[in-house]
Amino acid sequence: MTVISIIVTCVVYLLVAGIINYYGNLITSKTEYSRDEIVGFMPVVLKGLKDIFLSNTVFTFMVFFVVPLIFGVLFMYISHLFFPATVIIVVFFFIFPFLQRSIEDRRVNASEYLRDDFANNFARFGDFITLGAGTGFSASGMHVWVENREYGFLWFAANLIVVTVFVVFTLTRIGKGGNQIKKIP
Repeated sequence: MTVISIIVTCVVYLLVAGIINYYGNLITSKTEYSRDEIVGFMPVVLKGLKDIFLSNTVFTFMVFFVVPLIFGVLFMYISHLFFPATVIIVVFFFIFPFLQRSIEDRRVNASEYLRDDFANNFARFGDFITLGAGTGFSASGMHVWVENREYGFLWFAANLIVVTVFVVFTLTRIGKGGNQIKKIP
């Protein structure tokens, strides 16, 4: 039952993050809004999440989103008091673009080594790792707090808010094509 509730929490969390991303992009792009833009957010959010997740192969989705999500869930059950997930997400969010650019600069197109294939895919899908880990941290953090209340609400809320901000920024980066690395001139 715990696994099902965490999966449902992950789905709901991604929907809420998608809604926050939609309204954030709407507010920053316009000054006047139509009624349809304000009220009709759900089809746009669902289409955006569908485009993000279904534009890749199942293997890519499993390796670069589901595996970090599972590690995020397990991490919160092990160390939610000692090392907050916020630190990991902030590090992922700021370090991964530099690593991605570095890998992209030294990209190997044809190689017999698995590490080169993994590095090329990491350069392309590093933001999915941040998204998966952030979703896992948040969903399991909510579950741990609701089930056990082992830590205070303010600690939980602060971690959840900061992780959600970086998950929304990551969704924005992926939606704008940030997972396809562009060279800086």
